[in-house]
Amino acid sequence: AVTAEWSDSAAPAIDHKAPSYLEEEADCTSMSDATWGLYVPYNPLDDDAVAVKDEFVAAAAQSSLLTLVADSYAAYADETSPFLAAVVEYTFAAEDLGEVTAMLVTLREEAEADVMMVPHTGCPLHDFVSSAMWAGTKWPLNLNALSSSFV
Repeated sequence: AVTAEWSDSAAPAIDHKAPSYLEEEADCTSMSDATWGLYVPYNPLDDDAVAVKDEFVAAAAQSSLLTLVADSYAAYADETSPFLAAVVEYTFAAEDLGEVTAMLVTLREEAEADVMMVPHTGCPLHDFVSSAMWAGTKWPLNLNALSSSFV
């Protein structure tokens, strides 16, 4: 019989809803205390997608609620990135979640960008897999990058 290199009585869970999957992330802060991330993934090789992203970035620049962190053109090439595409990243305060959500409705009417909001509680796997909120297309993520050491 082939054995893997784990010490428990069962293999580690790969189901993100399994109790053992998130055990290592027990020291999360509450979402109300977390800084939030707003992510705009896009295909950097598609001129139309880049134009939509640029429209969104220009419209978002009018808001004092969002802080632009980076436009990571090659995020997909970074093995520590949870994104398998290029991505624009913003942060905002938890107390602004309602206002940012309302603002996104307007921003997405102007530029139909796909948007993901994520609490940064210190438990990125749970944050990006279970707590994330999407508007538009839900893009696939690099779950291998979402270890406790990320963010």
